[in-house]
Amino acid sequence: MKILMAYPSQNEANPFVKSLTEGLISVGCPVEIGLDQFWNHYEDYDLIHFNWPNSIFKDWQPTERGVELLKKILADAKSKNIKIVYTRHNEKPHYENNPLISLCYELIENHANVIVHLGDYKFEELKLQYPHAEHYVIPHHLSFKIQKEISKQEARKKLGIPDNKLVILCFGAFRNRDEAKLVLDSFEALEIKDKFLLVPHLAKWFGLKTSAFPLSPAWFKNKKLKSALLAENKLVYDKTIPDSLLPSFFYASDLVLIQRTNILNSGNLPLAFHFRKMVIGPNTGNVGEILKKSDNLTFDIKDIPNSLIEKIKESSGLDLKDIGQSNYDYAIRHWNPDTIALEYQKIYVSLIS
Repeated sequence: MKILMAYPSQNEANPFVKSLTEGLISVGCPVEIGLDQFWNHYEDYDLIHFNWPNSIFKDWQPTERGVELLKKILADAKSKNIKIVYTRHNEKPHYENNPLISLCYELIENHANVIVHLGDYKFEELKLQYPHAEHYVIPHHLSFKIQKEISKQEARKKLGIPDNKLVILCFGAFRNRDEAKLVLDSFEALEIKDKFLLVPHLAKWFGLKTSAFPLSPAWFKNKKLKSALLAENKLVYDKTIPDSLLPSFFYASDLVLIQRTNILNSGNLPLAFHFRKMVIGPNTGNVGEILKKSDNLTFDIKDIPNSLIEKIKESSGLDLKDIGQSNYDYAIRHWNPDTIALEYQKIYVSLIS
């Protein structure tokens, strides 16, 4: 049995595929990860597993020639009885208008032998939409390994955040100006004393100039800008967060806000649960269903920013530490990476045999 994860092996931006591959290898499943293997040696494999369909192209941007080649490979794979597994992270590409990306999604969805869903949202409906495939629900695994826990005080000292603040973390890239505006407008209107907004990846939407992340409180080359932002109870950072520093952002926060208005799944949800944080997110997709099921808070995407402001106010009166511990217990119970790797392995073995 030879399995290929069709995904760039050097991609560090999203740990889902790399950590799943490592988990599969640890349970004895022979999986490789890479793109050269897909484009040039796909016929050597019994099964090919896709995640984000456009991730198989350079810079995640397909060309017409590339899409035509993908179409031929998928057809040839079918003729050779090479199985196709697709983990459905998105309903459609995130904020992309490129029709070639949408076509890649359609091609892989229509050629898949198995479609894996990360939650129950629209599961029965999608079974009817893609009757040619087998459908399974396998949740997002815990893909970040916590090496060492640190205290909230220690994390805040590292980031230069005062101890007496209610710190709201929005982690992950802001995909457009509307998301950034939603968060900043809601924060400005929030009538809570000692509020603080921690927002990696926001600066570019507002022309803020930032420096690389140093191991000192001197965040910005422009000291005047840094002082102004801290005076406004905001810390904005716009570089890729290295894994070694990622825990500091979560340990320094009191709650995590998922700043999406149109979303199916989010890797920030299991990440926040793993770090024992309460989460506020949109009432849509698998994100909304998991948050409701686990007694976290959802805001109404049809009434923003009012609903979001209301939910943040509500959270300030809750026992965030108790909810965070409950979230951690939920994550360990439902998203154990070894258990999830075994579920994928069962699907692979069933398909190939």
